Amino acid sequence: MRLLSALLAAKRSGDRENPRRVFNKLPTPKGEDNNLVYIAAPLARWNWAFLEARDCLGLSEVAVSAIIPSHWMAVKRTSTYVRNYTVDRRRMEEKFESVQSGNVFSMQFVLSKHIPPDTDGGGRFTRTPEVEELDSMLELIGERLGMSEWGQGYLFGRFELSLDQPTPPTGAAEPAATG
Repeated sequence: MRLLSALLAAKRSGDRENPRRVFNKLPTPKGEDNNLVYIAAPLARWNWAFLEARDCLGLSEVAVSAIIPSHWMAVKRTSTYVRNYTVDRRRMEEKFESVQSGNVFSMQFVLSKHIPPDTDGGGRFTRTPEVEELDSMLELIGERLGMSEWGQGYLFGRFELSLDQPTPPTGAAEPAATG
């Protein structure tokens, strides 16, 4: 996925001398590139975004619980983004660790062929999404919602999808989009 606007971190650093918001960085996952930075994916935000995209696209019978995002996003590097704003005529500044606009991040999704137990909405969700529907949801999320908690109000974390077809894993899941 290529960022159309900066992806900003949400977690406060706790450093009183140099306060800023930082990503929760993870050790390199087994078998992955040691030259990349691995950031914990905001899974709650992804789950919310898939629900919003499903409803917006009129896919009310689709169980988005069958979309399983990886717990990390991979980026080449992070940098500092300084957000300047005004509150009651006072100039404010907040520093964020970020992945800048134009950079690419990758994230994998598993698309289960089965609705996970106890997630069928009392029978309301009757099917899992097709790969094309997952792609449509990802495109809508990137265009309208963004993957930053600052996405709706300030348009951060917007992205465009670039599809990569990985080797299908063995088992019950279909290969799905990766960005």
